Amino acid sequence: MDAEIERFFNSINFESEEFFASEIDKVKLITASQSFEVVIKNPYVIDKKEMDNLFKACEGGINGEKKCHVVMEYGEVTLDDLTKYIDAMIDELVNLRPSFAPLKDRNLEFDGD
Repeated sequence: MDAEIERFFNSINFESEEFFASEIDKVKLITASQSFEVVIKNPYVIDKKEMDNLFKACEGGINGEKKCHVVMEYGEVTLDDLTKYIDAMIDELVNLRPSFAPLKDRNLEFDGD
């Protein structure tokens, strides 16, 4: 794992082997909100649950005090990746609102690029 990404993950108390190919592209200070935006690049899409865990870890801030927000940039995103994310979001929605269960029976189609 890249030393910068490891240091960032340690600062937000986050551990995951899924980010072994990731690297920090840039860090921006957002002066209006006194927070940091951390842009992480990865050659492939990371599993939604791992991303949710990362976002949850960021809620505690860097070293427990400095607000931060992560933006992911992926080298390649396939239709299969999009479908997996949408299916995971539908599952979360159905867990919150079981009346949305019929959404799981729909076949998704993507038009265009």
